[in-house]
Amino acid sequence: MQVRVLGPPAILDVPDRQHVRSQAVEFLVHLIVQGGSAYQQEILDDLMPEPPRRLAAQRLHTYTYNLRRICTLIGGENTYRIA
Repeated sequence: MQVRVLGPPAILDVPDRQHVRSQAVEFLVHLIVQGGSAYQQEILDDLMPEPPRRLAAQRLHTYTYNLRRICTLIGGENTYRIA
């Protein structure tokens, strides 16, 4: 899977009929900038400071699910690596 982080961020080669949430791409770019990992509290503070914690955590799970589906569609099951 290739991700563009310079210019408008995007996940490349996403199948046409697959919806990628813009917030999920923002979350992925955040993870890339953080070196591949971050604590949930930091993510919520950085990306979703306005909503209540419970709602923000639910949204984060939605974005994570969307990213996992995209990764599976593009890269297949369990073939992920950071290059």
